[in-house]
Amino acid sequence: MSALSTRDASILEGIVSNCNSIEDRIERHRVDRTVFIKQADLREMLLFPLIQIGELANHLSEQALATYDDIPWSDIVGMRHMIVHGYGTIDTTWAWTTIAQDVPELKRLCSSILEGR
Repeated sequence: MSALSTRDASILEGIVSNCNSIEDRIERHRVDRTVFIKQADLREMLLFPLIQIGELANHLSEQALATYDDIPWSDIVGMRHMIVHGYGTIDTTWAWTTIAQDVPELKRLCSSILEGR
């Protein structure tokens, strides 16, 4: 496996930081699926770091994307576009599943990459 560039490492650190923000906010505000779907202010509070994750992923080098191709980077960037540009309305069930299931896994994968550098 090739060495991780300083720039890519910084991007992955930003992704992990945003994952931590999501997890911290869920715990602090006691957000569950029902609360997420019903309360727009809390939903937006959790979607913002999700947008940041997509933006950061969009700036990873081609080498990092190819090296860590087990992570669905294009889906992560696409998710950011769906949230930011709307393309109709956001499917809150899909968004909650992403936040509750995919974010912890992304955090684990990115942390593992950073630990291995």
